[in-house]
Amino acid sequence: MNRRWFLLGPLALVFLVFGCYMLAVSYHQNHPTVFLALFFSSSLIILLSAAMIIGLACRFFWPLRPEAEKDGKAGEEKGISKP
Repeated sequence: MNRRWFLLGPLALVFLVFGCYMLAVSYHQNHPTVFLALFFSSSLIILLSAAMIIGLACRFFWPLRPEAEKDGKAGEEKGISKP
């Protein structure tokens, strides 16, 4: 498993928590412009971090290549030889 997943996963969780905190803080603002700025920026942070978490989970649980291709044996079952 690649080391960057162990860095990107917790980093995405930190940004998700930070986005939720900013969203909660935005509701305690009295000025409407500050509320809108905090609300939309926190929504974007939550969206991006959630997409990163979902993408990492999909790459972790469903690899793109089957195990046969990782070993360099792709196509040997079907009689196709590699050049």
